[in-house]
Amino acid sequence: MCFFHWILTENPFYPVQIIAGLYAGWRLGLRYQHKSMFWVWLMPLALLLYAVLTGFVLIPEWSSILARPLTFRDRISHYFGWGCQPRAHCLDQLIITMPFYASVSYSLGALLARRRTRTTPRDVSRNFLHSAG
Repeated sequence: MCFFHWILTENPFYPVQIIAGLYAGWRLGLRYQHKSMFWVWLMPLALLLYAVLTGFVLIPEWSSILARPLTFRDRISHYFGWGCQPRAHCLDQLIITMPFYASVSYSLGALLARRRTRTTPRDVSRNFLHSAG
């Protein structure tokens, strides 16, 4: 159970959420192919950029102001590295960074699904036969 918790929330790279987003984008992209599927990452990106550029953090009121990442390097570590961990009651990566990763992978999955449906193996062989003859 400890590894399961670590891979879901304690790892700042969120591989499970990224794979789930990629798979969901792929499956839904094969079925619906709506253009909005490619742009779902914009709002999470805007929130992430705001947080990184301004140093905004979701620290509880009782926490010290010294816990705020002041330098740009600290902010990068806070949002993309090991500087913010849920076990230390820091939820910024779970609330801000992880949705960005998942939304980008979702859009990428939808994009890959769209490219796959545009060139199916049957279309490729038909185009090859027409160009050869």
